[in-house]
Amino acid sequence: MTTLREIPPQEAQPDDADLLLVETAAGTRTTTRGNLLKNARTETTIISDTILNGEIAMVTFAMPRSVEILAVTSSGPARIRLYSTINAQFNDVIRAITTRPTAGAGIILETIHETAGTINLDPHAHGSNMENPPAPELYATITNTGDTAALTVTLTYLEREHP
Repeated sequence: MTTLREIPPQEAQPDDADLLLVETAAGTRTTTRGNLLKNARTETTIISDTILNGEIAMVTFAMPRSVEILAVTSSGPARIRLYSTINAQFNDVIRAITTRPTAGAGIILETIHETAGTINLDPHAHGSNMENPPAPELYATITNTGDTAALTVTLTYLEREHP
């Protein structure tokens, strides 16, 4: 006959140096408890200078080298584009809103906000900084499509590449 017994809680938390085996579709890998906890949702926000209707602000988001972007929030009407390299940003800056981007051009996402609010991405947008060497930042172009304003843009994401 099997008996059940209560297992006492751990008195001390394990430190981040404890190695764990993680099973994934790609196979087994080792990681630390700290890395597993890094996959919490995170937000990064940027506020542009005051820009007129139709004007563009080129900005840089400080964030991990590789991310899964869940949502984009804007404080007002705007077109927001996110890029993997600064060259991709410069090459795409004059592309009309009605023109589709070229495949492989380094564009991670593009959202059009008709009003202030959040666009939940489904499927999520995956992107990485593809500079050499990779930097912990992604480049964005914000086009004001409303009244003159400083626009606040927030990206909600999961970190995908742990240094």
